[in-house]
Amino acid sequence: MRRLPLLTLLGAALASAAGLAACGDDDKPVATTTPSVTTPTTDGSASATTTTLEAPRAFTKNTTRIDASDATGVAALTALTMYPSTARDLRPDAVAFAGKNDWRSILLASSFAAKPLGFPLLLMDGRNLPPVSSAALAQLQPAGAPSMNKAQGLRIGVSTRSGDLRTRYLTSATPAGLARAADRQLQRLRGRASDRVIVVNSDDPKSAAPAAFWAARSGDPILFTGSGTVPADTKAALQSHSNPRIYVFGNGDTVSRFVISQLQEYGTVKRVQPEEASGGPSDLSIAFAKYSDQDFGWNYKDPGHGFVFAPTSDPTSAMAAAALSSGGTYPALLFVDRSNHLEQPLKNYLLNVQPGYNDQNPPTLGFYNRGWIVGATTQISTQTQSRIDSLLEIIRTDQANQLGDSATNTAN
Repeated sequence: MRRLPLLTLLGAALASAAGLAACGDDDKPVATTTPSVTTPTTDGSASATTTTLEAPRAFTKNTTRIDASDATGVAALTALTMYPSTARDLRPDAVAFAGKNDWRSILLASSFAAKPLGFPLLLMDGRNLPPVSSAALAQLQPAGAPSMNKAQGLRIGVSTRSGDLRTRYLTSATPAGLARAADRQLQRLRGRASDRVIVVNSDDPKSAAPAAFWAARSGDPILFTGSGTVPADTKAALQSHSNPRIYVFGNGDTVSRFVISQLQEYGTVKRVQPEEASGGPSDLSIAFAKYSDQDFGWNYKDPGHGFVFAPTSDPTSAMAAAALSSGGTYPALLFVDRSNHLEQPLKNYLLNVQPGYNDQNPPTLGFYNRGWIVGATTQISTQTQSRIDSLLEIIRTDQANQLGDSATNTAN
């Protein structure tokens, strides 16, 4: 049987995921036509056939869309984006598996996406591998990770076999226990305990999602806590690290001061939170994109970086795309609260890091920003994608104020 090319296998499985976005409250309907080209014959008369030209909804000059409406499709497309698998050196050694509805396992898998491990994520549906995941796995063909005795898969919280692969299995009855097991596995694979640990609330996926992308960049382990107490498994995991720096995601409502005081028994604790006390998940994602403490955090305060734009309403799908941060432009997550609208704090941040050029420093020598859009057009509309594209575009510095004002007005 002829082998289908890259991503063709995913086409049918994802066809229902893409759709045209309806016009929202912030964008007026735009009348559009589908252009066509009529090819003349050699004698000058019109050909009987025409070719229709449709602009791709998935791409703009500065953005690319991971065009799937659920976490399973997002994970599969992300895996093949990072590992095109057209040659042996473009395939991963192993794949991580998690349940499609288990955001905690998806979050923990992000640490295994980081180099040098580089395990992309595929999602399971109960005891089954969905068609889109199966198609991606057939394309990826993991050869086996030397660090896991040539195991081809790492199952995180899913107990069934993943096809005919040689796999390892991480399990626990509690989220904190599973995170501890993942931390132990990371230590075995890397040969040491990390000096940085991330702690998130096990009941708040929106505050945890930004950590997934950093974990995919750094390989830092993620542990769970409650809002008011630290589980025993988390304490035991922290004891295996030597006075680590502990980074807690979320404000005092997400992780209490009492929890912070308990964590301080195991290392130096710092909180990553929105700049405003009342800030939401989008504000937290912006704050972390700018955050830096020694070698922890993106520190994206100037042009020349990548970003992932994901719907705040679907943090599980956002986390399923975390492997995007394991290479390329190493993008940081930015949450988008509404399909057809960019909130002012997000616009302001993008304007502050927008690239510029002038006559002495032409655009060909400039820095560039790049964006990934996660989700279907019903989740982040094509209009919003276009707004984001314009805010990522490199502009003349002597026109920056004028264009910045224009971008602010048109993105409202």
